[in-house]
Amino acid sequence: MRRRVFINPLIGDKATLIKSAEETNGAYSLLEIELVPGGGNLVHAHDLFSESFRVLEGELSLTVDKTESTLHSGDAYTVQPHRFHCFKNKTDRPVKFAVTLTPGHTGFEKSLAIAYGLAEDGEMNKEGIPNKFSHLSILAAMGGTQLPGLLRLMMPVFRLVAWLNKNAALTLEQKYCYTSG
Repeated sequence: MRRRVFINPLIGDKATLIKSAEETNGAYSLLEIELVPGGGNLVHAHDLFSESFRVLEGELSLTVDKTESTLHSGDAYTVQPHRFHCFKNKTDRPVKFAVTLTPGHTGFEKSLAIAYGLAEDGEMNKEGIPNKFSHLSILAAMGGTQLPGLLRLMMPVFRLVAWLNKNAALTLEQKYCYTSG
């Protein structure tokens, strides 16, 4: 059975996989995120899918290409592929929002499960970056994520290291993506 709820104590959020890419025949992946005050993620981009945010409750700060917007309950915004972005909760109340990846991306779903599992196990630093370079490489390659600046130039290295660590990736997937039952 596929794990559906993921907690990241470093970012301060809970992600629930509502509809997987497999369940929608690849059309989309749908997640619901609950983000605590002060929570958020680092700047990144996706090459293979757009990422649509729809605020369900509260207020979400969304930065796209260095331009920050505040989304309120009912507001939506779609980040197109290749656009660097991040989100944060700058309020003193939790925010709940839906995230739709179009098309769906099983690799992103798995990378989220692995990243949150690593965070729960203390295998990431305070910024949410894995302690092991091989884990960072696996997550970047699996999730179709691009990092900004000089790290973007490292993407071929990340892909190579991920490929060389295929067995480690399978082990991470078995540990964090699936539960018995």
